Amino acid sequence: MKVKALLASIMMLFVGTMSYAQTVNIPEPEFINSYYLLTSDSTYAELPKENGTVKKHTSLASRIGKAASKAADIAAAAGGIGVYTSNSVGGVVDGVRVMGTAANVGSAADAITNLSFAEGMDIVFENGHSPYVTALNKDVRIVINNGNNDNDPRDMYRIVRLNAGKKERKVRWQTITPSLFGTSEAEKIGYANFSGHRYGNQSYIITVPASEAKEGEYGIFYMGLAQATEVPVATFSIQ
Repeated sequence: MKVKALLASIMMLFVGTMSYAQTVNIPEPEFINSYYLLTSDSTYAELPKENGTVKKHTSLASRIGKAASKAADIAAAAGGIGVYTSNSVGGVVDGVRVMGTAANVGSAADAITNLSFAEGMDIVFENGHSPYVTALNKDVRIVINNGNNDNDPRDMYRIVRLNAGKKERKVRWQTITPSLFGTSEAEKIGYANFSGHRYGNQSYIITVPASEAKEGEYGIFYMGLAQATEVPVATFSIQ
């Protein structure tokens, strides 16, 4: 009986996933690392991609420290990452390693570690708003061409609410595992919960439920696509 119950549960999960995928009828994104935000089950808009710049985290405490002494250097050391000093790889010190730019890494484990160099640093985007705006109070559904869809997308992607100002958007990067998605800890640092399914031959469809899709500026981080000084990210705004 236990075996039959397990098989029945697996079948229900499979049927539910297939039914979910069949409600959407759009082509897969043409290129790897392209993002289509669904405006309906059969229409979409391609999300803009922006380069975030990796910089030393600046908080109120560090700004006060700069005026007083070298406390800012201590704060940087506490973050475990060196100071961003130029646009060249050589300007990034204290253990920041150069990352490959291939859109598709060999495994989910590789993707998870590929943004570890930015831990404790700010990833900063120009302008206060994304060029693309979607409406509040609805699920956000995005189809992503990853080159293959063999791994769990929750291991490879992070959807992050950015801190927006008049001239820039930024986030202080912190490592978080999928098991923490949906918790107060994840919410506090701006990580939105989402579900993911295979779509087509080499893509995923990921969904941020309306309850998580709060007003603000967002970035979709694929952790296998990063360099030491820049992080390409698809962005959108919920208003």
